[in-house]
Amino acid sequence: MRRLIWTFLTMTLVLTSASASALTLKKGEVLGSDGQVYTGASPEQQERLVERAKNGGDIAGVHGRNVYIIADDKVVYVPTTDLAGKTKESVKNIITANVVKEVTEFDIDTDLF
Repeated sequence: MRRLIWTFLTMTLVLTSASASALTLKKGEVLGSDGQVYTGASPEQQERLVERAKNGGDIAGVHGRNVYIIADDKVVYVPTTDLAGKTKESVKNIITANVVKEVTEFDIDTDLF
């Protein structure tokens, strides 16, 4: 009986340690249905958002834990954690800086806001 208990405990520890190596996503990253990690949304989701905007839908909104803005047929994501606790003016500045950075590839430091 004792041997059975030790065998059970050993198997439990082995199985538990194998599942403990979980994937950790960084701020603004999502896991796509294909198992790949993307910033903001998967390419398929981004295409749908752009198409919806072209057909008169929203050009901005919230997707998961990101605010998205469609500019120049690109989807720009800003993690909501970057906006939390900021003033309305700071939120506008952070979003504007991220859109300018994505569209023009001109790097603006959003930490100043």
